[in-house]
Amino acid sequence: MYSTRLIDSDTGAKADSDPFLLPSRLIAPKIGKGTTYWVPESISVDDKYVALTMYYGHSYRPLYVLDISGVDHKMPEQVNLPGATEKVEETLYRSARFSRDPAQAHMLYVITNAFGNFASVVAYDTLTKTVTHITTPERPDLHPIRAIPWETENLLVTPAALFFLANVEGWQTMYAMPLPGATSNVSAQSRVVFEVRMRDWEGSPVAYATNVRNGKPNELVVQFNSFRMNGFLALIDFSSVFEVGNAQLERDEQGNLYFPVTPRAYHQATPSSPQFQVHPPKLLKFKSFDGLEVPCMYYHPKEGKTAVPVVINIHGGPASQSTAETRMLVPLFSIHCS
Repeated sequence: MYSTRLIDSDTGAKADSDPFLLPSRLIAPKIGKGTTYWVPESISVDDKYVALTMYYGHSYRPLYVLDISGVDHKMPEQVNLPGATEKVEETLYRSARFSRDPAQAHMLYVITNAFGNFASVVAYDTLTKTVTHITTPERPDLHPIRAIPWETENLLVTPAALFFLANVEGWQTMYAMPLPGATSNVSAQSRVVFEVRMRDWEGSPVAYATNVRNGKPNELVVQFNSFRMNGFLALIDFSSVFEVGNAQLERDEQGNLYFPVTPRAYHQATPSSPQFQVHPPKLLKFKSFDGLEVPCMYYHPKEGKTAVPVVINIHGGPASQSTAETRMLVPLFSIHCS
């Protein structure tokens, strides 16, 4: 893996067709065999460190931190989280993200299954080599901020908060954790993880990004992908929580914190009516040969009132699990199992 500086690179490049070169340096030589490769995950806000993972497959992906502040070549240092219970060769790390707060530039947030069966969100202090558990569900002695017994994914770190999704039986649930810093009044002792309950969202896949480049660090841009909202863009403003505090949050029947919010839609040109049918999926379950319960997303163009041909898409899991995403249905129904 190589790195190159974009600031003060002094390439002499002009707005024409003449080629130019960007000077680069090797920061991580190839290790492993076959199709293994480095994945750059995040660069610290002070440009001193880079978080890398080495991709071996869906079940083994070790984490490394590399010091890039000097001119001398150094090897990436593998991270072994203290207290990890899983075998190193069976541990997965992904979405490793450094803090965006200059005062916490050494703090690394990552999703890993190093502490049990679920991929959970943890914080790793690269200076003290200590771990703070954010969602780890299976070890009460680890004192997670909010134990979530589901797979987590799509970790986003902004100057104001962490955002991530949990896959709850194929339905997506969004969570947020405000961070201490200049953009909030949250202290390290009062950190909470709360669910983001968006009105009219049926748990379909979403993509999101911070709006910090437009001077709005408490705002999230969300893109929906469902049977009703394919590619729909909206804004969510968390200022009332991040700036005012947890008093803006509500509690459900189990006492868990959540934030009810109505996403504010972008004003866009209205597309022509689609020529295909859109229908919500249903969650079905059946027993496998070994007694394991297998979930399926079931789509039927006639709402189950007539018999039609079927396409059954059976594939591996839990990687690349089917969710409630957009399906274009001709007169047949489909079942997606993972």
